[in-house]
Amino acid sequence: MRERRCSVWPLAFLLLSQTAPGAKVLTLWEEGTRDAVSYQMRTVMTSAEGHVRVESTETREGKTRIYRFYYDVARDAAVFVDPEKGARPAVTRETVVRAHDLARSAGHKRSPGNITVVPLHTTHVVGGWTCAAFAAKRPGQANDVLYLADAASLGIDPGTLHNLKAMGDLMVAFTNAGRLVDGKDLREALNTYGLSQGFPVREFRSKDGVVETDTVLVSVETKDVPTDFFVPPPAALSASAPARIRSVRAQDHSLDIAAYAALGIPPPDRPWGGDEYGRAEKVLKTLAARDATQLPRRGSPRSGRLFSRMVDPDNLTTSLDSRDAAVRLVRDGAVVQGFGHVMEIYGHASRGATAFDEEIAQLMSFALFAIHRFTSRTDDFLMTLPVNDPRGPQFLKAREDMRGGVAETLNGCLALLEAPEELMPSDRLLLAKAAEEHVPALRRYLTPEAREALSGQIRRLAGAERDEAVRASLARLDGALAKRAAR
Repeated sequence: MRERRCSVWPLAFLLLSQTAPGAKVLTLWEEGTRDAVSYQMRTVMTSAEGHVRVESTETREGKTRIYRFYYDVARDAAVFVDPEKGARPAVTRETVVRAHDLARSAGHKRSPGNITVVPLHTTHVVGGWTCAAFAAKRPGQANDVLYLADAASLGIDPGTLHNLKAMGDLMVAFTNAGRLVDGKDLREALNTYGLSQGFPVREFRSKDGVVETDTVLVSVETKDVPTDFFVPPPAALSASAPARIRSVRAQDHSLDIAAYAALGIPPPDRPWGGDEYGRAEKVLKTLAARDATQLPRRGSPRSGRLFSRMVDPDNLTTSLDSRDAAVRLVRDGAVVQGFGHVMEIYGHASRGATAFDEEIAQLMSFALFAIHRFTSRTDDFLMTLPVNDPRGPQFLKAREDMRGGVAETLNGCLALLEAPEELMPSDRLLLAKAAEEHVPALRRYLTPEAREALSGQIRRLAGAERDEAVRASLARLDGALAKRAAR
């Protein structure tokens, strides 16, 4: 059975990654000839915290096109967005396997041989960087000449290098498989971001005196970017989701309350704060790594009360005991952050052949509630903050940075609703009602482009929905969004 893609995005994104400080921005310039027509292309790759966003602007025959994709290192998946044609199916390892199957069925294959990288024993200066020259050789195809430099000397840190290598591994495998399927160009590409000899500063290839491609690294910069910079638009994310196969409901091997308590999980008989979530996270992470079926389960006679505590709205009311609004926000934030970690554990547990659908639906519903409550309280606090309060700029920036967390959470919710086979009808109704209640208020945190995409997607979901109750809930949500848009 193919791997089951979990659609849950961690709510911890709100507080753990509100901004992406120190993102590396690499700019490349490429020119060459394709199908006897010259072209120029400027590409900007931005990498931070396990994500890479790539945007290319190509000029060819006087026409300009923009290509963009978002790569997630943890999921090893790329979401492509074409501003003209919209989103395309996500590229994953499964995509590569399917392409190879198609190529084999068509009888397409490459000639025997492997790519080798050999030194040319020359040194060159490109853009102020000193590079060593190498040739990438493979029997039956033209050589690529590579000018490589030490990544550190370029200002590229190990984390960025890891992200680019992972992205290159997937995208080069996808490119090579696609060429096999087409059968016209069987040239094998190389992931130059994974070379031990250095990082590519220039790559070029010529044939019969004509430059086929010449790519040069122009600059490497460090910038702070908002986290939603790495988040695909909601419509793009769902449109690009790969086909899913209904997984088997995970068996309930959960422990009883006393056994969890012995391991260090707080009791479920009183509201939890950030500390309780943190203690629970450590234990649940260990259990999930050993046997995910031992996680607390919704409705279980043994562990149901504990699961209910983790998604209890009362966990966000304990902060009301404090008269200091700032203190209340900090406490709320700790709950949101702790819950995000717990939610992520269940998300990872649902990536295999077994599913935690009931739990995922309840967790996502609580995520929408929690993010709605937290953002509303943030806005209320800002309204009462004196104009000259020195904390004002800090809280205003934090509010702006929440956009990424809101977008991530809405992406997860819509992706679940987009796939009827993911959840039982009752769980889909639970999630639809949560969306109906909380999404309209969260709309204000999205960019204008994302707001429009969200409304269109909800409208399409409502139109395609077969379950009458779910369809009615989505239709009401569509109406509520339309009213807010008209204000």
